Amino acid sequence: MPRSIDEPDIVFVAEFALGELQKLSDSGIYRTLSLDRIVSAATQDGIFHMNTFLSMQFSSPYFKSGALVEVYEVMVMRHKEDGTFSFAIDDFPEMDDDAIERFWIQKVEEHRRSREEAFRQMELDILTEMDNEGHDPSSTDQAETNDSTSSSEVFPELTGMTSTELFQVLSQDLSSTDEGNKDRRRAALEVIDGRWDHEAKELHDELSKMKTSSLYQITTSPTVVNHRKLVAEKIIEGRLHLMDQSEPAVSQSPPQRKKDELDRSEL
Repeated sequence: MPRSIDEPDIVFVAEFALGELQKLSDSGIYRTLSLDRIVSAATQDGIFHMNTFLSMQFSSPYFKSGALVEVYEVMVMRHKEDGTFSFAIDDFPEMDDDAIERFWIQKVEEHRRSREEAFRQMELDILTEMDNEGHDPSSTDQAETNDSTSSSEVFPELTGMTSTELFQVLSQDLSSTDEGNKDRRRAALEVIDGRWDHEAKELHDELSKMKTSSLYQITTSPTVVNHRKLVAEKIIEGRLHLMDQSEPAVSQSPPQRKKDELDRSEL
């Protein structure tokens, strides 16, 4: 049954559909979609749902077509028993690839900052605990003047440990006054610092070849080790700085892919 586009219940379901659609892009680019107008509306009384069919005109500066507005066919369903809403859309909006990349970078930036701050705070807490042990700074100065023996030679088992195991060494027996334990913790911290520099150089070339969306998957995966996540985050941060320093070049939009080629994981 045709409905007026100005009726409150029609406006409500249209806003619901837009809100749900805005959540469906991992990069966050769908949040730039806004409701330009409702083109048409109709309702149908189904067996289990009250169905509303909408033609909705969305606006966004990032459509792949280059247009400022595009029309999409949407259906909103309200369950008759529990009143819950759900929606379906025939075709998902295709967005500009460069814009998607930028939104990935912006999304990761805040995540990276919070992770890096937590990591640095952990280091600071450990160093503070070690300082509170009452260690004589002159002993460190003396150790630094002795270049013939490195921490890996004094504690060779540390070089084979994972980062998690090294942090366990740093955090264990903090109340101990034994100089051997203090030296071992200090050596573990040196191994962590040296390993970070070494592994960051090795990983940078590998990860810098990846798309930002792939780097984001690395930073959010619970199975990826922390140092790999940090390298990925730093690459993303560097890309963001480069994009901020220069205006994006205006180029012609690449040919549109067919609808069945749309990869929603890229959005």
